[in-house]
Amino acid sequence: MATEKKPVVEAAKILAKRAQAVLDDAEGKKAFPNVLDLLAERWQAGKMTRQPGRLSVRLEGSAIIVVIECPTEGLQTSFAVNSITTLFAEAEKILTQGLCQWQLTWDRKKNNKPVIETAIQ
Repeated sequence: MATEKKPVVEAAKILAKRAQAVLDDAEGKKAFPNVLDLLAERWQAGKMTRQPGRLSVRLEGSAIIVVIECPTEGLQTSFAVNSITTLFAEAEKILTQGLCQWQLTWDRKKNNKPVIETAIQ
């Protein structure tokens, strides 16, 4: 068997110099504990007990819409923020003050649909 060489993968020059920035540091945990708690995965005895949450941002006109989805719990919330630069600070404030409403994710709704047995014949 001939061993094949893996192709050389090159990173963009600007990204090659970039250090891995992680919000999950001591300073970030102090500033945004609720946001990081929602986005963090959980492990026990080498098994994942909670999937990491997802944070997505989209622009609708001049509004910045943030969606936080927690797949393990099957819940998501969305809210508007004023600036992309203060996104985490505003999200932390909204979550801490309970100003957001949680709803079922699409996957959770799909899996929780009631089955009407009389309709299935």
